[in-house]
Amino acid sequence: MGTIRTHTRILGKALGLTIGGVDYWADTAGWELSAQKNDSDALTFADHAAGGKTFKRMLKVKAIQSTDPTSLHQLIEKSIGKPLTVILAPHGNKVATENQPHYTGTITPDIPPTLSSEAGDEKGSTWELEFELTNFAVKTRESNLGTHNMTDALAG
Repeated sequence: MGTIRTHTRILGKALGLTIGGVDYWADTAGWELSAQKNDSDALTFADHAAGGKTFKRMLKVKAIQSTDPTSLHQLIEKSIGKPLTVILAPHGNKVATENQPHYTGTITPDIPPTLSSEAGDEKGSTWELEFELTNFAVKTRESNLGTHNMTDALAG
């Protein structure tokens, strides 16, 4: 009988989401990194020769609503039209490794997050936005999460 090989799963227990040098794991309720087909009518031979891709990377973020000045909600609210660097660490690891890489890129928020509430709500409201992630890269080294990351917060 052969050896059964298993792989590390991404579980909803740890996260690193650094945006603009600050980590917002504590504000984040969910995330999804995906690819979408480009909307262009046709990929030309010139586009292809220039390395044109037929898809774009998207980052969907679900987070708490908060009017605290240092919250992710307020960062996005105040950054409409401004590029923000992003580091996504699905395993919550502060430093990227071969087995636990970081996914990096740039988002430019184009609309503000929702601000709402419902009577009797005790869990708090959330917002969800999807951003195009440009300059996408997978980092297995030389990538570190920003301040307030989960590793540092739980160590101290």
